[in-house]
Amino acid sequence: MGIIMDSYYKQIDKKIPLCKTAIKLFGTDRIVACNTIFSSIKSIARNINHYGIRKECEGRLCYDFSNMESFLAKKSVKEALGVGDIEISPRFAWPFRQPQV
Repeated sequence: MGIIMDSYYKQIDKKIPLCKTAIKLFGTDRIVACNTIFSSIKSIARNINHYGIRKECEGRLCYDFSNMESFLAKKSVKEALGVGDIEISPRFAWPFRQPQV
């Protein structure tokens, strides 16, 4: 069995033409029609990690970003990036939505 059952696949597959049309008409800036495809798969597959579908979702964003957060928190890295000694709340550090489970 794959990530989703065939019956769900057929339902989701019907949304693809609208997504393609939206991309042709509006480009990739406004692809709400395409986001519904991803959202549908996520809601059916539940705790799937969208960064690596063979894994389950871990943490707030379905991936362990702690190594990157530690790296970006280093004073030398902040100086190299020219951001000074500021603290950024993890809540505002990522432009991603929290996964809907």
